[in-house]
Amino acid sequence: MRIHRVTNTQITEHIGRVTQVRRAPTARRLTGDDASTVGSMRARGDAGYTLALSALLIIPLMVFLAFAVDLGAWYGQASKVQRAADAAAMAGVVWLPDSGKASTEASNAARANGVTSGATFTPVGNNQYQVTITKPAPRFFSTVFKQAAFNITRTAIAQYN
Repeated sequence: MRIHRVTNTQITEHIGRVTQVRRAPTARRLTGDDASTVGSMRARGDAGYTLALSALLIIPLMVFLAFAVDLGAWYGQASKVQRAADAAAMAGVVWLPDSGKASTEASNAARANGVTSGATFTPVGNNQYQVTITKPAPRFFSTVFKQAAFNITRTAIAQYN
């Protein structure tokens, strides 16, 4: 491979002194079949650094994104379950000391908030009512890392004065 560099040297004269200015190469010419080596010349530089770094960082980025989606779904499910438990406890506490009627009303309030199973209703003393709701956590991407399902449990205690 023969590379010819064309350089320009310029000599200028400034009030009694001579200054030599060198310029960068202005042209490069490849001769013969050296044109096929242009791709190998580019590979020696830093031209592919961004692509390689992006390819390496996309995997942890996708893992963090997957966990963010799952954590957001778990947070939303937990707040929904907590609101249902709060509503059921407040609906049942007003019927105490009749625990049968309190349990029926608490169950109706939980069902109105989307809870059909996994709820326990317990009177605590004469003026407090406890509701515990357990629902399975939604899982989108976390099934890759942990196969066992887990539940979200929230408890609410309402007191009648």
